[in-house]
Amino acid sequence: MPNLIQIKRSTTTATPPTLAVGELAWSELTDNLFIGESGNVVTAIAGPGTYLKKVDAYTKAETDTRIQAVVGAAPAALDTLTELAAALGQDANYAATITTALAAKAASDLSNVGTLPAGVVTQLKGATGATGATGAQGIQGLTGATGTAGATGATGPTGAQGIQGLTGATGAASTVAGPTGPTGATGASGTTGATGAQGIQGLTGATGAASTVAGPTGATGATGPAGTTTWSGITTKPTTLSGFGITDALSTSATIDGGSF
Repeated sequence: MPNLIQIKRSTTTATPPTLAVGELAWSELTDNLFIGESGNVVTAIAGPGTYLKKVDAYTKAETDTRIQAVVGAAPAALDTLTELAAALGQDANYAATITTALAAKAASDLSNVGTLPAGVVTQLKGATGATGATGAQGIQGLTGATGTAGATGATGPTGAQGIQGLTGATGAASTVAGPTGPTGATGASGTTGATGAQGIQGLTGATGAASTVAGPTGATGATGPAGTTTWSGITTKPTTLSGFGITDALSTSATIDGGSF
């Protein structure tokens, strides 16, 4: 077995990036000892704030949280085991002690009391009270309302038919005509008869002869807008005044006010 253990050491790295399984490394930068675990995991196992592996121990903050969960909202006088034991009278069987003590107490109706000293039961129950006086007679109730009238009796049976009288003598025939009866009311209008079926379409007429008369001349269209012409667009330009239609222009030798042009 080798008697030499070699540990990696670094003065600049806080946590080694990788370690083989079981390999150790010491960081002088953080004063922590690390060990390599499976899955390329590097775990601090010694140094400031490190006590044991995470799976084996709680940190101080985790421990305080667990203790606070046990204490809960207990008052300050009962938030330790010592205070709870004192409150229970240091009795490890406190529940059994209380149960036994309660069983020795008399029930509220004395149902579990066998024998008491003379006069105690009477004193507890008290003497029977005197009979109360008879109450005064109540006020007479109001007279009830009159009942509704009874229903009308059924109609009696119809009496037997009397004997038929003798037939009278036939009167003489009248010669006077009776008055004309009133005109009967006009009968209701009959309903409109159904529309007759459509007649058969007539034959197509023969084509008319061509007309020899000319149709009317259409109206003259509106005058279009005046066109615009540039001087450069005129290809044939006159070279004299007469060419422009000017016939009354002054000559170059005309005399005006004694001067000449």
